[in-house]
Amino acid sequence: MKTMLLALLAGSLTVSAQGGKPSSCTNAPVNITIQDFNPGISSDGSGTYANGTGGVKAILNCNGQSIELSGIRPSYLNVTSPPLYGTAPAWPNSAPIAFFNIPLGNNFNNPQPQFTTYLKATMANSAGFFYMENPNATAPLNPADSDVNNSICTTSLVYVDHYPAGTYLNNTAAPETWDVYSDLNSAQCAGPLNVSSVGTAVYPLGKGNKTGTAQYSAPFHMLVQRQ
Repeated sequence: MKTMLLALLAGSLTVSAQGGKPSSCTNAPVNITIQDFNPGISSDGSGTYANGTGGVKAILNCNGQSIELSGIRPSYLNVTSPPLYGTAPAWPNSAPIAFFNIPLGNNFNNPQPQFTTYLKATMANSAGFFYMENPNATAPLNPADSDVNNSICTTSLVYVDHYPAGTYLNNTAAPETWDVYSDLNSAQCAGPLNVSSVGTAVYPLGKGNKTGTAQYSAPFHMLVQRQ
């Protein structure tokens, strides 16, 4: 599955991963461009997230072996109500994301032309998390979180297309590029559901450690490029 929307995505993306690199390694700055989906994941409307500009931290995290985006400018999770399954969290239908990471794992230093991975988003104000952690993804170094794939749908795969530096994209020699997007094929769901790009919201229910879950269709498409 290749969906290079490079004409629509003029910028770059950043995310962080989980891994085991020594602390002496150096993170690399990136630019991240997020295509706007509603429902789905969107930008804040102010263009590319460029590391070091406007309070943005967009990096290739060498310790985490991932793409990472955080800082002052949020991205947004836009969902429809009610959820596909479960009880909706107490978030607005357009809720800010404070941090997300895209694990690259074994593809961090030796990327393949295409591989599959996770999306791991932390919602603003400690509201909870939103995950796409399909257990069949090939890149992550860690198994899917235990509370992600236990609902009516198995969360969708996240695809990454990698382009080495100097590849011609839109008739221009581009820096090293990662095109990251959710699986638009129908997710594996029980019953008659026919949906794509399914992720799971995980959120606190109140006092104590109890959590709730809800599943949503939330497509996304991001372009990440080295600065």
